[in-house]
Amino acid sequence: MKIEIVEFYTFEKDDKKKFLSGSLHIYLIDFHMDIRGIYVTKEKGKWFFKFPDKKEIDPCTKKIVRFPVFSFTEFSKMQEYKKLVIKLGKEYIIEKFPNLTPKKINKKFYSKRALFKEL
Repeated sequence: MKIEIVEFYTFEKDDKKKFLSGSLHIYLIDFHMDIRGIYVTKEKGKWFFKFPDKKEIDPCTKKIVRFPVFSFTEFSKMQEYKKLVIKLGKEYIIEKFPNLTPKKINKKFYSKRALFKEL
């Protein structure tokens, strides 16, 4: 499966808190599909990807049910699609916003013992 990341549209960005949220626009080359609305957030070093879905209320249970906007008939294809979008999306966003990736810290300096001695 071939995927091209077209663009990442930023909703909110805070360099101090290392927070970012936005929408990813991709193109599935093999299927000639243009997909928008993959919601991405990066907060406290963790990535969250929410794929487009539709919310409805189940008439029997009166609970909210989510349905994917589109789905592959083979479960393995869907898993491959999601893994590839997450991998390529992270790479694209990190390349576009390099100051969101934390630099390596000196663990010796930030050890509990070192912090206790400073106090």
